[in-house]
Amino acid sequence: MLPLSPTSREALHAHGVTDKLIAVALIMAECIEAAADDVANDTRAAAYDDATSRGGLLYRRARNRILRRFESEPLVSCDLTDNALHVRFGHTALSFYSAREGLEHPNVAGSNTKRRVVDESQLTLAVDDTPVIKRLVLMHESAPDGLVRIATGVLAGAQSWTWKVTLYDRYATQATSSDAEDRVAYDQLPEAELPELKPRKAGEGRSSDG
Repeated sequence: MLPLSPTSREALHAHGVTDKLIAVALIMAECIEAAADDVANDTRAAAYDDATSRGGLLYRRARNRILRRFESEPLVSCDLTDNALHVRFGHTALSFYSAREGLEHPNVAGSNTKRRVVDESQLTLAVDDTPVIKRLVLMHESAPDGLVRIATGVLAGAQSWTWKVTLYDRYATQATSSDAEDRVAYDQLPEAELPELKPRKAGEGRSSDG
C-alpha cells in the first residue's frame, strides 16, 4: 500500500475519515499508480498517443484493477452505474478522476453522473449521531512517466474543493525520503490488504466505517 504521512492521516481523521476508509482510498490510489506506470511503459511514440488517449487508457486500466482488487472484499462493493465506477464502503462512495489542470483545479463538470457525484459530495449523513461523508473523490495528476500526485477529499462544486488531503506526492516523497530504502517495483510488492474487515453476523447493525 502507498505510504501515507502521519500529517495526512491526521488531516483525514480531522475530516471524519476513518482508518478503514483511508485503507480503501489508498488501495484505489495504488491501483491508479500501477495503471499510470503501465501506461508510461506501454505507450509508444509510433502509436501516436496523446494526453487524451493516454488518459483514457489509464482510467480503464485503473478501473479494471480496482474492480479486480475489491471483488473478494466482503465489505467493499463496486458498481458501474452509468458506466462510471463507484466504490462503496459503509455509507461512503468513492470515485476517481484525472486532474488535468492540477489538484488545485479539479474539474468534474459535464455528465449527469458527475453532477450526481458533486451533489453527493455536499451531503453528510448522520449515523448514530456521527456525521458520515457521503462521497469522497480521488483526483490524480499523471505525467508521461507515471503518477505525480493524488489527493482525496470532498468537492464543493464541479471545479472546487471543500477540503482535500494529499495521499501521494512523488516529489515530496523523494525530498523527504533520503534515508529510505530504494522503492520496490510494483510487481514485487505484496498485495495491499484492508485491516480487519470482517463480515457482520446476521442482525448486527451497520456502523459509520462499514
